[in-house]
Amino acid sequence: MPGGDARDGAPAEVPPPVKPRPTRAGQPWTDEEDVRLAAAFDSGEGPVKLARAFERSPTAVRLRLVKLGRLSAEDAISGRARREPAAAPAG
Repeated sequence: MPGGDARDGAPAEVPPPVKPRPTRAGQPWTDEEDVRLAAAFDSGEGPVKLARAFERSPTAVRLRLVKLGRLSAEDAISGRARREPAAAPAG
């Protein structure tokens, strides 16, 4: 039988290792975390560093920054860390 199993002496398939999830993954963001996240991002911290600090994934941080108006959805999807500044009005 192709592939075999433990009964016929062939090695059984070993599942790939599971990557551990950040401690706060799946938990709701608090208002205090939102304030701290926005302030840290505005001061120049990137999503990867913020993810470690907030015990979340970089994707969760990017999506929260979209909700807080700090990143555009396109930036979050593409992984860009900064929203382009709006052009100053003419006149």
